[in-house]
Amino acid sequence: GLELSDAQNRQLAGGLVSLYAATMALSDIEHTVAVRLSEAAGGGQKIGREVPAQVVDKGEGFPGPDWAIIKIDIENAPTIPLGDETRIVTGAPLYIVGFPGSPTFFQGASVDSVNQPTITEGSVTSIKSTEDGLPIFQTQAPAAGGNSGGPAFNEDGEAVGVLVAGALDPRTGAPLDGQTWVLQGGTVKEALDRHGIVDTTSETTEVYAAGLEHFYADRFSQAVAEFVRVKSL
Repeated sequence: GLELSDAQNRQLAGGLVSLYAATMALSDIEHTVAVRLSEAAGGGQKIGREVPAQVVDKGEGFPGPDWAIIKIDIENAPTIPLGDETRIVTGAPLYIVGFPGSPTFFQGASVDSVNQPTITEGSVTSIKSTEDGLPIFQTQAPAAGGNSGGPAFNEDGEAVGVLVAGALDPRTGAPLDGQTWVLQGGTVKEALDRHGIVDTTSETTEVYAAGLEHFYADRFSQAVAEFVRVKSL
């Protein structure tokens, strides 16, 4: 058979791509949206389950208001509270929760590891805004591709923003370590209000919190009873 050099193979591949781009068309494209939920499995492990989702509304990509409201049909899902982002000052700690690509899907990762979120911590280095007046936090909390859309928590475990982007080196375009942008929670609240969505605490979260209170007060039998309720919910 014909043997080609690496350079000739690249030329051939490039020519085929150009040919296909000029002569082919895509049709009957199906677009679906799903949310992957992390669920408990045997032995304290976690598995992922995809649930169909609906995009209710969304903003423009960063530096616009980069948010999305996604609805899933599921009962008793755990909830997290929304905090007051106006109380965040420069130097305050933020905790970023998400699924950055490399630490989540590292080579040889178990199913359980893929479904474990990554939590990073860093201070708010500055409070800024875009030229359109969109308020954002600048933070040293490390983040990477895949963190986008993840919540930023204050010390009380309340969500005060959404991580949306990272600063880039103007010369190379590479991400700058420890300088990421968090969309302030007020922008998200405005979007929720426009759709009549009220921030409420689910029964699952209330029961789980009660179980934790018993646990840390050494009332273990009462804690177990609450955690069993959580599991049933």
